[in-house]
Amino acid sequence: MNRKIILLLVFLLLSNLIRGGALTLSVSDFPVESENPSYTHIGKGISRMVAIELRKSKSVKLIERDELNKILEEQEFSLSDIASQDNQIKIGKLLAADYLVLGEIIDMVNTLLITVRLVDTTSGEVIWQDKLTEKLQTYDYIGSYFAKFILEEFGAQAEESTLEKIAVKKDKSEEVIITLSKGIDAYDKKDMETAKAELKSARKDDPENEVARYFLNKIVTNTARFMVMAEPYISYQNPAYLGIIEKDRLFLGSSGAGNHLLYVITHGGGDLYYKYADDVYLCEFPSRGRAGYYFPLFSNWGMGVEAFFSMNIDKFTADPEADEAESGRYFAGGIVNAGVKLNRAFSLGLGISLFNESNTEWQHGEPAPDVVDRAVFGLTLGFLYRNPDETLIVDSRLGYSNGTYDVIDPLTIDFEKAARLPLFWENSITLAFNGKRTFLVTKQLNDFYLDTDSYFIRLLPLVEHYLFEWWSVRVGVEGSVTKLAGSIKLGYGVLGGLTFRILKAGIDIDFNLTHRKRPSRVVEGYMYPDYIFMLNISKQGIALSRD
Repeated sequence: MNRKIILLLVFLLLSNLIRGGALTLSVSDFPVESENPSYTHIGKGISRMVAIELRKSKSVKLIERDELNKILEEQEFSLSDIASQDNQIKIGKLLAADYLVLGEIIDMVNTLLITVRLVDTTSGEVIWQDKLTEKLQTYDYIGSYFAKFILEEFGAQAEESTLEKIAVKKDKSEEVIITLSKGIDAYDKKDMETAKAELKSARKDDPENEVARYFLNKIVTNTARFMVMAEPYISYQNPAYLGIIEKDRLFLGSSGAGNHLLYVITHGGGDLYYKYADDVYLCEFPSRGRAGYYFPLFSNWGMGVEAFFSMNIDKFTADPEADEAESGRYFAGGIVNAGVKLNRAFSLGLGISLFNESNTEWQHGEPAPDVVDRAVFGLTLGFLYRNPDETLIVDSRLGYSNGTYDVIDPLTIDFEKAARLPLFWENSITLAFNGKRTFLVTKQLNDFYLDTDSYFIRLLPLVEHYLFEWWSVRVGVEGSVTKLAGSIKLGYGVLGGLTFRILKAGIDIDFNLTHRKRPSRVVEGYMYPDYIFMLNISKQGIALSRD
């Protein structure tokens, strides 16, 4: 008998643990009964206060309310329709949710009667319910209270921050939860301009409000994350974006020749050469690193500072196994950027770079024919247009520098001349769809080589989609037209990338990869195969914001 009791207890314990580790919950908006027009949307805010506390627990998986709203729209359900047991089971199956958290709010003039229940979506049975009579000003306490007992129903413990809100009940301004709820309603209607304004106002009055922070993190101005490796004197981002930056951002980036790096790793060193002609081999290796800090300034200004190091090492030889000759450029310096928002639609930006340019040894360790060690400058102009809901963004940036690179005759391995770095011009159009989860981006890039009468023009259409709020993928193609040595050449390429976002920490990790053929830096008339990777890690919301 004792053995059976022990086995039963063990079974129940294991079942509870398994159940707790696999539970999937969805929290619906709470309907409101009130004659107060300002209370119309508070059911959205209160339900999110419950959801944000549940989200902290590792014992449950919370389905995004966007998914619930999508199902309700597709099934043409209203909040009142969720009260139907048949609909609850249907919604649960469509969401793959184990339980629905439902509730309602009744305005009793000076207080609110809030009822919350937990429904098993398999059977439609209410397995738990509770009610609370509280003032709206205690919204932190209300959300934490219900979250705590929902978790306890599954044998889980609420997080310490949740318990603290219960232990110390704080009265805050009810205008915060009213404004927050209006912001969430605007977000649901895809009115992102209004949503951003309301959420920012709520967070300004309650800086610790986690719901406001969560939704503001979902509303991103510059969401499409595909970047190209421009000339080293060009800032990482179009400086015009600084006019609309909402939070400060610290970033660290690296880019270079991915094929060369992979060759070095797989072969334990050495250089990757491509055969240009009989007994002539080329290896061109670009590598760049940069770090910077962007921050908002006043109501419509933003600034940024960057430090960068770049090297273009170009090697050529008659025998890849023998010593090679090389030319190259090292660039090290900084960039100061500023952007201004002229109105809600237009912004302008300016970037000024100052850096040192030097070249390495040339011809088997001999000094370069034209030794370079000097200070040079670069200039970037930026333009940005965006429509009110930011579903259309058009931006352009133009860059110029008096920096130089070597032009080599690969047949004689003789230095011909030093030519100026190309004039760089980038234009982008970004279209957002599907509630800013899907983006169509078209970039048009131009490199004009002023001293060699050559150009490299590219068109890059790209699709980017956020599979989740924290993960996006992108893929695209590249078509190019190149003028080299008096002839026109057509080319193509492919590109792709991933972005991972740690929303709670405000950290983004962006990776982009491009394969194409481009004009050789040292040999006029030759298209060099390129595999370029870009990795950027950034953190926003460190110290400064426009709040």
